[in-house]
Amino acid sequence: MAIKPDDLRQIVDYIMGTCQSMDEVLVKFGYEELDYEAALYIDERIFCCSACEWWCEISEMGDDWEDFVDEPACEDCVRYDLS
Repeated sequence: MAIKPDDLRQIVDYIMGTCQSMDEVLVKFGYEELDYEAALYIDERIFCCSACEWWCEISEMGDDWEDFVDEPACEDCVRYDLS
């Protein structure tokens, strides 16, 4: 089942700034999995930091994360924890 646009916005707002799993949040909103369009929508707005596992806005992605880890990391982790 495709995720409704209003639910997508609420999911992004709900998970940002937390370390909850996407699966937990989807269940809370009554969904089992992300469809392709929903995944694209979310990926354009937020990411899960590979170091601290918090969901952050895309603008908070550290510039040089590739120097330290294989997956995106937030600015704070790149600056303080990984360098």
